[in-house]
Amino acid sequence: MHLRLITYLLLLTLSAVSSCALRDEADLMMPSSPDKLFVEGYLSPGVPIQLSLIRSSSLRESLSVQLVWNAKAELVLADTAVVLQNILYRGKESIRLINYVNTYRLPTELSGDSLRLRIVTEGGGDTLYAATPLVEQVRIDGWELKEKMISVSCPNSAKEDGRYYGVYLEYELEGEVKRKSEYYDYSSVQDKQLTFQLDVPSGKRAYRLILYRITAANYSFQRTLQQASRASVDPFEPPVALPTNVQGGQGIFTYITADTLYIK
Repeated sequence: MHLRLITYLLLLTLSAVSSCALRDEADLMMPSSPDKLFVEGYLSPGVPIQLSLIRSSSLRESLSVQLVWNAKAELVLADTAVVLQNILYRGKESIRLINYVNTYRLPTELSGDSLRLRIVTEGGGDTLYAATPLVEQVRIDGWELKEKMISVSCPNSAKEDGRYYGVYLEYELEGEVKRKSEYYDYSSVQDKQLTFQLDVPSGKRAYRLILYRITAANYSFQRTLQQASRASVDPFEPPVALPTNVQGGQGIFTYITADTLYIK
């Protein structure tokens, strides 16, 4: 079973469970292998720790999706460990299902250069490991709304692995909330200043724009999700395998920083 069919089945089974990965907009895609654990966690400074843990099993042309309960989930920082608790809720702005949380908020300045995740399912049946590098805080330092385009600028990172970005845009059009996202690999771009441009409809309206600095693994994950989304509706689009940085399972565990711009 490939992602095109899995996406369709998930829409029926979970009413379009999504991954905000950028935590507001990306669809949650399940792995094609049978009986796999799928982890999705996006960590950001100043935001409570939260992640999704799901088990999928496929048999012929059917898919079973189950939330995984009572696992021991632990986030390991350089100087402490944070244990996550089972609490089920749906994301406030997205429709992502969250089932492991801790109200601890990561500080802006963290010791070390990475965060690690360890999950052991009830009874010790499965063990998952994941690690993510830290990325520096992103900062919007200029913007312009002109005709049918929004431009936003920020200082580029001096580090090659800090030059992956995402832009999320939200606005209302004819009574409907519209959302779009784009992802950028500027790892080879050494310009000190970057500008991102997104097309918008004509007319005056309010916009919410979030600029993210993301990891290389997250960039690859989100771009593949976009391709998988196209494959779910276009029979000529080739199916894709979802990348993962989770050992023992599938999914994404990653650190992001964000800056939000409101235009009224």
